[in-house]
Amino acid sequence: MFYLAKKGHTIVGVEYIELGVNQFFDENKLSYKTKHVPEIDGDVYENEENNIKIYCDDYFKFGPTLETNVDGVWDRGKYTDIMKSVMKRGAPCVTEVPDRPVGEGPPFNLTADEITHLYNLKTPPEKVDYDPASEILKSMNVDGMIYYYYKINS
Repeated sequence: MFYLAKKGHTIVGVEYIELGVNQFFDENKLSYKTKHVPEIDGDVYENEENNIKIYCDDYFKFGPTLETNVDGVWDRGKYTDIMKSVMKRGAPCVTEVPDRPVGEGPPFNLTADEITHLYNLKTPPEKVDYDPASEILKSMNVDGMIYYYYKINS
């Protein structure tokens, strides 16, 4: 996210766990202000200098009452209804999908066919890259897992 912010993009994130939000700002040495958001019964953390906002709440309470006209999305799960509700028509989306046995997780596997169905795509998503499991996941004995990145044109 910070990489994209440094390139001039406005970043909006949604995270359920406050520790994850704090770690993002700490790891990137960014200051932030916190404001309560009653609609989600949570908080938004903002770094105005870099145009970064991260909502800390129940993801399923997030939606177009808070953000709209999103130009692009990076998603890690099956949150397509929420993503589609805030995206501009035709906006690209990159989704990160773990290669894991079906039913094992979280994070859970999501096939290209499932992505096509969930986003109601006319053509399958394009697999654009992959990464091995992070050091944190390796410490949880999931070192064989690979993350695939699919580009979706909605």
